[in-house]
Amino acid sequence: MLDKLKEKGQGVQAKVSELVGAAQVRGADEVARLAAAIAALGPDLAELGYRVVGAKVTLSVPPSAHFRIAGLTTPVDPARFDALAARRADDITAVALFRALKHVAGVQARVDIPGLRADRAEISLAVPPAISLLFD
Repeated sequence: MLDKLKEKGQGVQAKVSELVGAAQVRGADEVARLAAAIAALGPDLAELGYRVVGAKVTLSVPPSAHFRIAGLTTPVDPARFDALAARRADDITAVALFRALKHVAGVQARVDIPGLRADRAEISLAVPPAISLLFD
């Protein structure tokens, strides 16, 4: 009886190890995809007068990407965000980022803190997504 339990336990342990290994491979693939998406966004953001000044990719379930964007004091027509999102429709990370930036631009136009300006934002493409305007 003890041998059967031990054998079943080893089988479960092997299955768990297999699942963890598969999750690590998928996670590494997702991190590579997010890193490539971050690199590809540079030229599009430059068109808006923005730039990526920091990025973080978190290997979790699900993986997440966090961007620090600067240059937000440049006014941008909201239609330009839509055009860039449409141009990059095959890249879900880019589409999510452009939608978030459109939201940031709208909020930024309505928020005024005397003596401070929001030139940067942190955008987390995670569950749940989050946007932080950084006032300096």
